[in-house]
Amino acid sequence: MKRAPIAITMGDPAGVGLEIIRSWAEENPEARRGAAVIAHRRFLDTLPDDILKVPVGRADFSPEAG
Repeated sequence: MKRAPIAITMGDPAGVGLEIIRSWAEENPEARRGAAVIAHRRFLDTLPDDILKVPVGRADFSPEAG
């Protein structure tokens, strides 16, 4: 049976942190092939290559505390 794809958004408050996504991807190599992660390209570049990566936001984005 073919599984439906899953999309994961990253970032608080509407998403999941990078460390959780990376941990899930490392522990679930079969499931990650059907996943898409939606995040800034800088974060996407740290994930395994077999995850569909959907970049969002400006290339010159730099978060600031506070």
